[in-house]
Amino acid sequence: MAIYVTCRNCNQPIYLEVTNASELPPRFTARCYRCASQESYYRTEAREERWDFRCVVCSGRFFTRQMPPRQVTCPHCSSVLYLDAVGNQQVLNSGQVPMPPPGSRPVAGAIGGALLGGSIGGPLGALIGLLAGVALGSSAENREARDV
Repeated sequence: MAIYVTCRNCNQPIYLEVTNASELPPRFTARCYRCASQESYYRTEAREERWDFRCVVCSGRFFTRQMPPRQVTCPHCSSVLYLDAVGNQQVLNSGQVPMPPPGSRPVAGAIGGALLGGSIGGPLGALIGLLAGVALGSSAENREARDV
């Protein structure tokens, strides 16, 4: 996996020659290849490069830390996918879509929040419940994303 820090001068990523951020000292210096500025960085500023995807079979969100092209198994529906270098997906083996399918949580949260808010606070409560339900459903779906 690629570990990098962002240059404070030109915002370009500076890739570091380590495989894990824990291998870095607490404070280190790095030189930008683009603008040649040398800055001091903390270990907490180092980031891992990862690629986010949505499964074409079940719409579940997952990410990988290894650079495509590669073959992965969707953690949600067990479909075998081939990820090419430009981010396209080819289905090699279609799996079972789980119930409820990923992507339905914001909708279910909106409906549930609107019904609950409407029963408690009328039309204004329904609107507030709808917005809160969408926010909670979206955050639940994003937390479900897994590394493959």
